[in-house]
Amino acid sequence: MQLRVREVTTRRELSSLEPQWDEVVRRSGDGSLFVSFDWITTWWDHFDGGRELLVLVAEDDEGIAGIAPFAIGRYRYLKISLRVLEFIGAPFRGRSLSTRLNLIVSRRHEQCLAGFAEAMAGNANRWDLCSLRGVPATSVHLERLSSLQGYPLTLLSAGVNQVAFIPVLGREWSKYLESRSRSFRYWLRRIQQRAEKAGMGPVERVESLRGLEAVLPHLSRVCEASWKAAQDKGMFFSRDATAEFLAAFLRRVCANGGLLLTTLSSHQQIIAYHLALFHSGTLWFYDTAYDTEYGRAAPGFNLFAHMIQEGFRARVDRIDLGPGLQPYKMRWADDREERVHWLGFHRRRRSRLLQFGARWAVRLRQLKARRGEHPSSSSEGASR
Repeated sequence: MQLRVREVTTRRELSSLEPQWDEVVRRSGDGSLFVSFDWITTWWDHFDGGRELLVLVAEDDEGIAGIAPFAIGRYRYLKISLRVLEFIGAPFRGRSLSTRLNLIVSRRHEQCLAGFAEAMAGNANRWDLCSLRGVPATSVHLERLSSLQGYPLTLLSAGVNQVAFIPVLGREWSKYLESRSRSFRYWLRRIQQRAEKAGMGPVERVESLRGLEAVLPHLSRVCEASWKAAQDKGMFFSRDATAEFLAAFLRRVCANGGLLLTTLSSHQQIIAYHLALFHSGTLWFYDTAYDTEYGRAAPGFNLFAHMIQEGFRARVDRIDLGPGLQPYKMRWADDREERVHWLGFHRRRRSRLLQFGARWAVRLRQLKARRGEHPSSSSEGASR
């Protein structure tokens, strides 16, 4: 059977992929919330920003075998105008809301990658730089793509981020707690007691679309009363387009049980929230905030602990704690995953010049790391 690669360039064509998209993600064995159909299309509807859609679909008579969820964005970087081929959801410049991305390949891997390489090279007149963020270091797709013979593409690893996670591996919550230190268990009891003494109500979970609509305005208020306000990093700021995007996405996932949105209240007012999502056998921690007035009661820690307990109850394969190795995550984590930022180039003059500059920038960063001038592992996105 011949494998064909077609280019999806309109929103209508993208919508036509819905019946097969998530099944391809599931069969790929390396799925992620951030390559799900709902996430990709909701992000595109809110942040296309003049980008050109270029989703590559590899298919044969049996249906879709692989998907490369690409778009082409235009940016100015160091006063240079760039056309960047990138994953949908992880722009070259600006806030990246997607933290784990990849090519989606469920079968005929080598043929899919060769087809993607041919299509990328065939569109070389439309892009100068390829920027692919958040690819798991354990994935071989990008390395294979770079090593294919006969295609004028070069890929360069431009940085590695680390993400803490908990491998559940069929364990019960009680067994997980037993595996932690005595001091950890004591600390956990203490923060739960602090919340009780402060008069915090029980953790409440949003379980319906009506409940979601009721709680969304409170998330904005909590965000604007949190430490994030000073840093202008709140996901649910009422003035931020990100809040509209997340609200639209949460409405789509609420019905299928993939939402784990919890809150804590004091005097009948929500003072903290915690957002996580179930997808591809993983519980993905995504965002949290609390009113700083209640910081001594440790509402954030209590909601974080509740999320992890819910992950064990749901028997997920693992709990992804999101980018960054902050101390509050490392208290819980058993392992780390590296995610690579790949830069790609073709043989046209502008792209070759960018490749030359990128190689020197990577070498300079590596030299500084060896000299101890900055941490050897990046934590990009940790302050989301």
